[in-house]
Amino acid sequence: MEARSRIAPQTLKSWLDEGRTLIILDTLPPEYFARRHLPGAMNACAYEVVFPERLAELLPDKAATVVVYGSSHLSKAGEVAADKLARLGYGEVFELDGGLAAWQAANLPLSGLSPDDASDEHSDFRLPARTFRLDIDLSVLTWQGRNHHNTHTGSLKLSEGALSWDGRSGDGRFVIDLATLADHDLADRDLNALLIRHLLSDDFLFAERHPAATFDLTSLTPIPGAMPGEPSFRAQGLLTVRGVRAELEFPVTVSPLEDGSISFEAHFDWDRVRWGVAYGSGRLFRHLGMHLVYGPVSIALRLVAR
Repeated sequence: MEARSRIAPQTLKSWLDEGRTLIILDTLPPEYFARRHLPGAMNACAYEVVFPERLAELLPDKAATVVVYGSSHLSKAGEVAADKLARLGYGEVFELDGGLAAWQAANLPLSGLSPDDASDEHSDFRLPARTFRLDIDLSVLTWQGRNHHNTHTGSLKLSEGALSWDGRSGDGRFVIDLATLADHDLADRDLNALLIRHLLSDDFLFAERHPAATFDLTSLTPIPGAMPGEPSFRAQGLLTVRGVRAELEFPVTVSPLEDGSISFEAHFDWDRVRWGVAYGSGRLFRHLGMHLVYGPVSIALRLVAR
């Protein structure tokens, strides 16, 4: 037989009714296992680094018949676990076709704290309709700029921010305090201070005249079919830097946090030259030599709001 074969829920139920000797392995995290699982199943989370060690504890007999399962056909947890068992030398491994969801859809018995719970961890997160206020202490913008010889990384803090969401679309305003500009890669204090002074000068951000950058969010639109961990919204708005106001659009991953707050994360390249941050631009100057600075600045934005 193949290293990994699929088994239908009804077939597995027949095997159990016949009293066949086999081991059922739930591959989901412990909290999901506690909620609902196949009767008699053991638990070893396929996402954990120690999964092989956990298998050695639970399944010392590599000749045993093992049936593994994940949550549903939307998840590859069962498939990944079955392949790992085969690579570790387990000789007879089956994957439950359709996973836990298929077993439940066939009206077969389940155990656990909430065995009748049919929710799927892949269900879309719904951003509740309300006004969210930014948690300034937990929100940060990190940046990465480059030239031929160096890559500099640093951060900026926001001084205020709010998002109004009506259930279908959103708008808001966010203010970045340029006085919080920091570089994280230069250990030499003098060089670090020199770089910050250069970036805040009229060569770049011109913070003396424009001490803040602002982003006026005009549209926040859901991305249909977005899965957990992928961008789920598209943000559009007007970014103002150095007094220059221009449109900016980028994808955003929105996720609930355990304390009830919401995280908004975005990763994109910012074309600084469009906002007049022109120093070292090969588009605008010639014979720059060592003063050439790449145009795109990589931005990673993490906002936490309540």
